Amino acid sequence: SLQTIDQERLSRGEQAWYYLLKTEAEDKLYRQHTTDSLIAIARDYYASTDDNARLAKAFYLSGRIHTDWKEWERATEEFLKAKELTEESRDWGLKGRIEEYLGYVSWKNDLDETALSYYKQAYSYYLRTNNNVDIAYALKGMGNAWGSLKQMDSTFLTLEKALKIAEKTDEWQLKAELYRRIGFLYREKRNYKTSEKYTRKAIAISIDVPVLYYTDLCNLYLQTNQYDSIYVFAQKILLSNPDLRSRCLANYYLSEWAQNVGCLEDAIQYRKKYETLADSIRHQKNTELVGERQHKYIQDRLVDKHTESNSVKIFLILVILLISAFIVAYLIKYIR
Repeated sequence: SLQTIDQERLSRGEQAWYYLLKTEAEDKLYRQHTTDSLIAIARDYYASTDDNARLAKAFYLSGRIHTDWKEWERATEEFLKAKELTEESRDWGLKGRIEEYLGYVSWKNDLDETALSYYKQAYSYYLRTNNNVDIAYALKGMGNAWGSLKQMDSTFLTLEKALKIAEKTDEWQLKAELYRRIGFLYREKRNYKTSEKYTRKAIAISIDVPVLYYTDLCNLYLQTNQYDSIYVFAQKILLSNPDLRSRCLANYYLSEWAQNVGCLEDAIQYRKKYETLADSIRHQKNTELVGERQHKYIQDRLVDKHTESNSVKIFLILVILLISAFIVAYLIKYIR
């Protein structure tokens, strides 16, 4: 067990390997990362060796930590370094994860076409591993990118494909996310009955309290004038110790319910709570200045990387064409 190892008796190399394994184990268990100091030690050690495989993994894991912390700029740098180090690698799983998270960072920063490109590459790598969980996650990412690009048919087909694969696994969270997303798409198509079915499936298999799924149902019931159901699920939201946004939405839905059933005083109180919470959310967004700087940096960095990659490809094609032209000219001259 990693927990029983006496770190003080380890050599520098053994310590780096231990920190790499420990961080990787925490990442696979979806544990919240609280420090990047251990993986930094491993990364610095492997940077002084010729072990590019472990160095690449260290950069990837560092990128994962900074992704969890929403430090997109740092995460981008770490993933791109890991990508460069694995260009000749046949570790398809690691290559796929690097591409997948570059796709995720791109998508979170509104680079939807770039995200789609990364997710497609991740999918192609994962197909070589035959790992259904990874394949389904890559398809989910592709579906989200298609959705952001307003390509609804591609979104629908990709997410349904992801769900068919995910249903062969034990990953309840992945399946719940896909049920919810497909339910949202049916709601957009105004197929409310099917939308409700998928959202309730997501709730049924979720281990954690699915507050977001309750807000989805409230939205659906508001569109279909099912006010008693709005009350039930809005109260579930408030009883679930929700975040600021969910609490805000719950009060909005309750104000709509109260107004419809004739409880005007309650409607006014719920509306006041909603407006107060909405003001808090707006204030919170105005204080998040770092996000704008990171967004601009990542746009420039990732777009430059793609441009550089495409330029290399064009150069190689031109060289091949030029060589081919010389060969053809030589053959024609020789034959004559």
